[in-house]
Amino acid sequence: MKKLLIALTACSTLALAGCGENETKAAAEPSALTKAEFIKQADAICAASEARIEKLGSEISENSSMEEITAFLEKKVIPELTSTVEKVRDLEPPKADADEVDAMLDALEAEVAKVKETPMAIMGDDAFADANKLAADYGLTTCAE
Repeated sequence: MKKLLIALTACSTLALAGCGENETKAAAEPSALTKAEFIKQADAICAASEARIEKLGSEISENSSMEEITAFLEKKVIPELTSTVEKVRDLEPPKADADEVDAMLDALEAEVAKVKETPMAIMGDDAFADANKLAADYGLTTCAE
């Protein structure tokens, strides 16, 4: 059970909040953040996402069946991860870092897609490994766990 909660907490990678340039362009074009701002926002949002997943994890117990755990992953955890990806895509990274951030997000989307196909894959040691490594390489801490 503890491994499930650790895995669920670890999978809450890379949630970010977007922000706009000004009132007239806010909806159409978010302004680029500095790398430090990007990292600060990302890690704060990842911490909030981890907290949501931990809270959701209280719905699972040692007595939960595999069917209940799979349903929990499909209905609670995977939507949280999908929301994370959407929030990341709303953020405008520093222009010089756009390719690196896109690669990180592409890796996260690919790993979320794998988990959607096989929810119990989230329990593997390599679940989200590529996205976590790219996040760590970029300088993220909480989001790289």
